[in-house]
Amino acid sequence: MEDQSVSFRIQVDVSNDQRSDTSRQETNEPGITSFEEITCEDGIITFHEHEIARIDMPHDDALVITLELASTIFSKILVDTGSDVNVVSQKTLQLIKQPTPAINHETTPLNSFEGKAIRSLGIVPLTTKTHYIELETGFTMVDNFMPFDAIVGGPWLHQMKAVPSVYHQCLKFLSPTGEKTIRGSQKQSRACYMTGF
Repeated sequence: MEDQSVSFRIQVDVSNDQRSDTSRQETNEPGITSFEEITCEDGIITFHEHEIARIDMPHDDALVITLELASTIFSKILVDTGSDVNVVSQKTLQLIKQPTPAINHETTPLNSFEGKAIRSLGIVPLTTKTHYIELETGFTMVDNFMPFDAIVGGPWLHQMKAVPSVYHQCLKFLSPTGEKTIRGSQKQSRACYMTGF
């Protein structure tokens, strides 16, 4: 059977990359098994049909990944391509090991998962890290309950130049050392779904 794949062409100019590559520095990056390195050719990110072999199919699970936020590992990060903001709860900020950075108290009107209008508490800059790529990203802070540690939306995905696939339960991006994959966790996704009700 011939492998069917979907390709996305992404141009990565590593000479002017705004992402911080810490691969040459001494780091203590924990061994998170949801990361995977694949060789990259010609700047093309590809999702293959064989990648769903480890996934419970059929599924309608949200893409929930593990990500380091401000030097703390969180395993319930929702990847939401429809969100115009990155969102973090006050509860998550309290779990972060580092002191919370200064909060810009500019409020943003948001809609909750139930469709209710909520007001944010401000925007807090947090450093995200994966595969030695560090980004300082603005997260809109909320005091409302959400089943996720945080939500990464369009702003973070664009900064990372990442392409998510909910069907394949992963997101991929190009780095100076090749294509990287962050695999989602269906178990965490389903746990978050149940917690939300």
